[in-house]
Amino acid sequence: MSRQTLTHSRQHRYTICIGCLTLKRLRGESLPRRPWSLGRWGLAVNMVALCWLVPVFIFTLFPGTVPVRPSSMNYRVLLFGAMVLFSIVYYLLIGRREYISPRERVKRDAK
Repeated sequence: MSRQTLTHSRQHRYTICIGCLTLKRLRGESLPRRPWSLGRWGLAVNMVALCWLVPVFIFTLFPGTVPVRPSSMNYRVLLFGAMVLFSIVYYLLIGRREYISPRERVKRDAK
């Protein structure tokens, strides 16, 4: 696996995690206990991180050279799109009925 692919995967994970955390903060929902916090600066730091990560994430999908040839094409966009499409279809057909949340697993295992 190439270093660029690993970087793109890492950016994708960071973007999802920070995006979910930011959405939770904007909705005013409580956050779980954690060993440390940025306090009132947390939302601002998350927003800055998203403003950086989203464009970088998008630009990593662009081809590296112009003009684009089959040998120089960046096929990560195709693989990423296929993965997203597969994930959505899988969730709609199977995951929605079979998914057990971590909270439900803890309750089930505690019995």
